[in-house]
Amino acid sequence: MVTTINGTFDGNVTVQTALAVPDQPGHALVMATISGRHASGDPDWDGARLTYWATGDLVAGQGPQSGYFWNEHQDGSTTFGKFDANASVSEGDTIVAGTWQLSGGTAKFAGITGGGKFSATSTTPTTVHMVWSGEYDVRR
Repeated sequence: MVTTINGTFDGNVTVQTALAVPDQPGHALVMATISGRHASGDPDWDGARLTYWATGDLVAGQGPQSGYFWNEHQDGSTTFGKFDANASVSEGDTIVAGTWQLSGGTAKFAGITGGGKFSATSTTPTTVHMVWSGEYDVRR
């Protein structure tokens, strides 16, 4: 049975590093770890702790970003997967928008598949607010 989900996420950058690439002004390879909690009307996702690891190849704050995520749900179940996105700068905020895809889970989410869309805004250099939606199915 396919379940539709949506919610928000508020998190903090826990690790961030950038390597300057001298081929053009503002070119950097970036890596970051962000952690926080989901808020959702779905009790299986509300309060779940999300950690994601992102890498980007950015010029003047814009370019592709990809990475992996791990959710720890309130009951101890986990879900995990990957994402692909594009980063851009608008009015001083960095916006990362793209898609996410589940690749697995444990306990009640064993056999999970699914995915969706997200848009995340860096409201300060160390905080992120995300809006996400999607759907999933658990096949046993």
